[in-house]
This record gives sequence, structure tokens and C-alpha cells, in this order.
Amino acid sequence: MNNKPKIKTSFTTRIKTRFIKLAKENSSVNEIATGAALGAFTGVFPSFGFGFLTVLLLHRFFKFNIFAAATGSLISNPLTSPLFMLLSFETGELLLNTDVRFDMHNWSANLKEAGYSIFIGAIAVSSFCSFATYFITKYIVIYIRNRQSNSSENY
Repeated sequence: MNNKPKIKTSFTTRIKTRFIKLAKENSSVNEIATGAALGAFTGVFPSFGFGFLTVLLLHRFFKFNIFAAATGSLISNPLTSPLFMLLSFETGELLLNTDVRFDMHNWSANLKEAGYSIFIGAIAVSSFCSFATYFITKYIVIYIRNRQSNSSENY
């Protein structure tokens, strides 16, 4: 029986620990960053639960870190999903130069136009998040790996 007391860790500590574990994996920096970027894309894009299945399918054809993809997909959660949906809608309206009225009283009348705006906007927002995630992840992994190699040289 394990009598060790359970230590609560903060959210930021858990994220930091996950990144350190990810950086220590044998995958290349590019594979980790690509995985995180694909995960972020599918997390932001309104795929309604099929995002990670898409990542699993892509993993059969392309080389990227699946753990990083799973971590990257965590960008989407019940708190952020409505924000990403609204941002996608607004971005789609801006890109398409339309003014779709989408409210509770006439939602069915404008569903096609609103759906198209959301789709186009989601491609743009997901792409932006994906590119940002790629470069941020790449920087963090390189930083962690360099820091670890420097600390091991000092001993």
C-alpha cells in the first residue's frame, strides 16, 4: 500500500512538466513542433470531436510526435471553444466582407451564410494558431534541450 501523501500541483507546474517531458523525447524538434501545431489546428477548428481522429489518420502518413499533437489539441476545451467559434465567425465575416445577422430569432434563415463564414474564419484562425504554436513550441523545446545539455556539462 502506498502511503505517500498526494501533492497538489498548480496548473502551470503541470504544463511546465509536460513540456519538459516532451522536450526529452527522442523526436526531433521539428516533429514535436509539427505535432503540436497539428494538434492546435484540429483543436481550434470546429471538428466536433473528430479533430484527434484526423490527427491519428495523418500520423499514419506523416512523421510528427503524436504526444505533442495530443497536447496541442488541448487548446480547445469547454471554455475556449465558444471563443474560437465566435472568433471564427467574426473572422469569416471580415474575410468574406459580409454582414450576416445571426441571432436566436433568425438563426435558421441565415444558417448557410453563417456556416460558411464560420468555416472560412475557422480555417484562418486555426492556421494562425497552428503557425504560432509551431514556432512557440519549437522555441521552448530548443530552449529546454539547450538548458539541459548545458546543465549536464557543468557536472
